[in-house]
Amino acid sequence: MDTIVYPGYICLVLRLKNRWHNLCGETFYNPYNFPIYKLEDLFLFLGLTMKEVANELRKINNAAPVITSADIVERKYYYCGTEWDDVKRTLRE
Repeated sequence: MDTIVYPGYICLVLRLKNRWHNLCGETFYNPYNFPIYKLEDLFLFLGLTMKEVANELRKINNAAPVITSADIVERKYYYCGTEWDDVKRTLRE
């Protein structure tokens, strides 16, 4: 797998079968200077819940196997595709 660099306020999420998998990596860029929290704590800090984010991501592709991204600061959700090249292309947009 290639390296993908993205801001700390973007969450990459993989949907497989009936489960969501967070694709967290190492923090490299943190423009809002967020403390490094577990994802659940970061959502709480921003007034979100895992269920709210999952529901928004489910709307994107009807919960089919796919990689999606969530901008948790702006509360925007994006379809990225099924391959890493698709993710890179989406993050560049």
